[in-house]
Amino acid sequence: MPGGWLRLNVVLLVVAIVAALISIALAAWALRKQRRILKELTASRERYMLLAECANDGIWEFDVAARRFDFSRRLYKLLGYAEGTLTTPEDLERIVSPEDYPGSRDAIYAHMQAHRTEELQRVMRMRTGDGRVLTVLARSVVQYAEDGTPVRVLGSYTDITKRLRDERQLQIAASVFDAGSDGILISDALQRIVSVNSAFLRVTGYQRDELTGRPVRDMQIPSPATRACDLALCESDKWSGEIAWRRRNGEGKALDSSVVAVRDSSGEVAFHIHVCIDTAELRYAQARIRHLAYFDPLTGLPNRTHMRGQFAQALAVARHGARPLAVVFFDLDNFKEINDTAGHSVGDDVICMVAQRLSEGVREGDVLCRFGGDEFLLLLPDTDAAAAEVLTRRLIERICQPVDVEGRLLDIAASAGFSTFPDDATDAENLVREADTALFRAKAEGGNMVLRFLPWMGEAVTWRHDMQAALRAAIVRQQFVLRYQPIVDARANRIRGFEALLYWNRPGMGVVGPSSFIGLAEESRLIESIGAWVVDEACRQLAAWKHAGLPAFYIGINVSGMQLRVGGAFQAVLAEAMRKHGIGNEELMLEITERHLVQDVKGGLPLLETLTASGLRVSIDDFGTGYSNLESLKNLTVNQIKIDRAFVRNLMTESGDRAIVRSIIALGRSLGLQVVAEGVETGEQMQMLREFGCDLLQGFLYARPLEIDAVPGFLIELAAGKAGRKAGERGPVVM
Repeated sequence: MPGGWLRLNVVLLVVAIVAALISIALAAWALRKQRRILKELTASRERYMLLAECANDGIWEFDVAARRFDFSRRLYKLLGYAEGTLTTPEDLERIVSPEDYPGSRDAIYAHMQAHRTEELQRVMRMRTGDGRVLTVLARSVVQYAEDGTPVRVLGSYTDITKRLRDERQLQIAASVFDAGSDGILISDALQRIVSVNSAFLRVTGYQRDELTGRPVRDMQIPSPATRACDLALCESDKWSGEIAWRRRNGEGKALDSSVVAVRDSSGEVAFHIHVCIDTAELRYAQARIRHLAYFDPLTGLPNRTHMRGQFAQALAVARHGARPLAVVFFDLDNFKEINDTAGHSVGDDVICMVAQRLSEGVREGDVLCRFGGDEFLLLLPDTDAAAAEVLTRRLIERICQPVDVEGRLLDIAASAGFSTFPDDATDAENLVREADTALFRAKAEGGNMVLRFLPWMGEAVTWRHDMQAALRAAIVRQQFVLRYQPIVDARANRIRGFEALLYWNRPGMGVVGPSSFIGLAEESRLIESIGAWVVDEACRQLAAWKHAGLPAFYIGINVSGMQLRVGGAFQAVLAEAMRKHGIGNEELMLEITERHLVQDVKGGLPLLETLTASGLRVSIDDFGTGYSNLESLKNLTVNQIKIDRAFVRNLMTESGDRAIVRSIIALGRSLGLQVVAEGVETGEQMQMLREFGCDLLQGFLYARPLEIDAVPGFLIELAAGKAGRKAGERGPVVM
């Protein structure tokens, strides 16, 4: 029994020894294998690091538990920081753009929480040690423990700043290439099409995929130009000229073409760039520009620029051959009225019709141009004054035939003035000016006539020019003054108002009345500035009289039709003057002549309605001079009519004038309008007007226009019953 146990123990001992030896052998084998794997891993890591370094990547490793970064030498060099200075997440946050860091951090945390093992990529910006900003592509992979806990993160940073910049430049270049207005075709060294832009596709009608790979020569119609292009590319790498390109529909399209061969670094042709410009539109535009430079776009007639050259030639021929030459200016008399009543489109149609009639009526060799607006200039070579007048009158008759525009029959009136070479002038400028002067005189005499230039007409134009200059100076130097003529109650003999009358204290000439300059002021539109001054001055003076305690009365202010045509400006001036001086609506009366109200204002009638609706009162001045009728008067919102002095002057001697005055007073009373008689100079006139029922009287019987200082004294005399006894007792009449 003891022997058996001994043998068993020996066997067990041997087994244990063998097992131990096997365990030792296995452990040694495992250790050698682990060392081999570690060596292989180290070698692999070193190879990866080497490859990453060569690939310009920076490698990093993050220990999750220790919260520590390990950046490669290459990465420190890439970022420009000293080794060992970037080891914590806080260090990384310091150099990553604030806009990019939160997103990158959240992305890696979400990656780890989801236990993802695939590569994560992010683009972010990082600031280098020297202040530059790099755009980097961050790649990372998470390693996990057996229980799924993140252990470390391995990753790399690749500087893609230059790549992004290059891509951006390529995008810009591609956009420029495709958006260019000129057709561009790129071919390879063998002249096979590589790329075309949209402009080339538009001009040829092809689709892009239909052209890629095709020989360029298939797209060109053979010609001497294509052969010259081939030869030039062999000799100088560039050529330009016109080539006919094939369109998709088979037609040829001539394009201004240029081609350049681009060589690579080895000197071999890499590709060709063809630029094709469709110059048809350019040539059309150039022709259009030339046409617009020398011809009127509305009528197609030569303009004054073209006429200048024609004039020079015609004068040279006339001088060389000692032949006469006539210059004629045409102008429509009623064109403004047509524009105002029918509209500018109808006005354009009328201009075209007149141009056509003139063109059809002139002789071969005559030169007609549209000088501007409704003015036409005609050159009549080899034509003396007598022949020019006959031809011009015939053309005026032709122009003045009624015009049918859009179913409307419009009456046309025109005037003309002409001058002749060499009788009136010997150069173009003076011939045109003198013809224009004659035209101006024809229109001033009523229009619808033909006049030849005469020397005295030039003097009249000079006077007009000097008068305009003097009026402008008068505005600046405040040479205008207002005088006030009383308007008296016909029955109570009390003051009701004053009419503010404008006078000009002209240096060297004394005080002159409005009849000598108002017409010219209206024509030159200076009336707008003068009228604004009148409104302000009248309101200022009325406020001063109120402050001085004078009895209440209104001021009548004369308003031109020209002022009402620019109603917005007049309304603003009036409102500002009344506001500034504290004047109420009932203290003013706007006096507008019957002619202006019915003829000139038209478009200004809505303004009158606006003014009267606001409480302002309107008076029709010079009523009865034959411009209006009962219907127009009934439709106008006015408060007062003033009988023209021409009817009052002969009231006692002319039965016709007496009947007219009586009728006007009856008409005004029937319409509820206040009636004023102007030009009352005698007691007999006053008595008769009272009997007719006239409301107010104005004239020399009471006073001539008074200076400001004379108004209080007049009011005292009127209250005492002394004013109005004798006419003409207050000095000479100022005209």
